[in-house]
Amino acid sequence: GINLNIRRVVFMAVTKWTSPSAAETLAQAALAGSPDDPDSLTPSAPDDPNSTEHFAKVRVQLSPAQLRQIAGRAGRFGSEHPVGYVTTFYHSDHRVLSAALAADPAVSASSSPTPSETPITTAGIMPTADELAHFGGLSDA
Repeated sequence: GINLNIRRVVFMAVTKWTSPSAAETLAQAALAGSPDDPDSLTPSAPDDPNSTEHFAKVRVQLSPAQLRQIAGRAGRFGSEHPVGYVTTFYHSDHRVLSAALAADPAVSASSSPTPSETPITTAGIMPTADELAHFGGLSDA
């Protein structure tokens, strides 16, 4: 990764645009939509009729883990700015950011099991011997 000397992170929004599956799109658009933003309520067709893009994009809340990861860019031990500052551009978003930064990461993580909790049932070493033999046969040497 790249370590940049960043002193401040200012969130312009604590949400993101996403393209969920078509079924989720309509449900989320209805929940997340706003009469002030008609585009968030109305699915829009992609420019290319053969496109595999979903028909609507909706704005969803960034998770506490995502907010912490982005906020963590501010201030780094051993950098020019060992202490960082994080805020929001809009006062209305500050409550969401504060709650995310104050939350216990273990509690606010998604409900899906973490890799350490998921049992490993199969494993493999890639490439296989057959693939190595195939690649070896492609060489001119």
